[in-house]
Amino acid sequence: MFTEDLPIIQAVIIMSVVIGLYRLCTWFMMKYQPFEYLLEGKPVYIVENGRLVLEKIKEGKMSHDEFFSEMRRQGVEHLGQVRIGLLEVNGNFSLVLYPLDDTRYGLPLFPKPYQAVQQVQPDYHYACMYCGNVAYLTQAHELCNRCHNKSRRWAKAINNEIVT
Repeated sequence: MFTEDLPIIQAVIIMSVVIGLYRLCTWFMMKYQPFEYLLEGKPVYIVENGRLVLEKIKEGKMSHDEFFSEMRRQGVEHLGQVRIGLLEVNGNFSLVLYPLDDTRYGLPLFPKPYQAVQQVQPDYHYACMYCGNVAYLTQAHELCNRCHNKSRRWAKAINNEIVT
């Protein structure tokens, strides 16, 4: 193949082995789900019901900036618009949005509104900047009752409908 003294049969054997192993792996993946998860991985829930999935944040499997930018790219302005955010095994990001009439208050995803507040206003929704939990606050540095994050940073929650 590469030189005159190397027979073509060696190349044919190598290609046959590679194709055979590929077919065997594909067959095992079709028959046994755990084998497929071992090779391909599982989809990962990033957002559920407008809030970030805490287990994935604590495991360090994701960065806020990465999925915030991906959601912004898909036209999402805040987490209250997202019912489910899923990181697929191929690296794509899938979103299931709330209907327009069911948009909730959520953590802003754009840099300007994603700022920690220093003073709170009564009767206003605030979102935890770590987990996205929305709550009314009495003081600016309250502990989040969902994630108990010690940074105690809150941003003003917004509830704009998604523009389609």
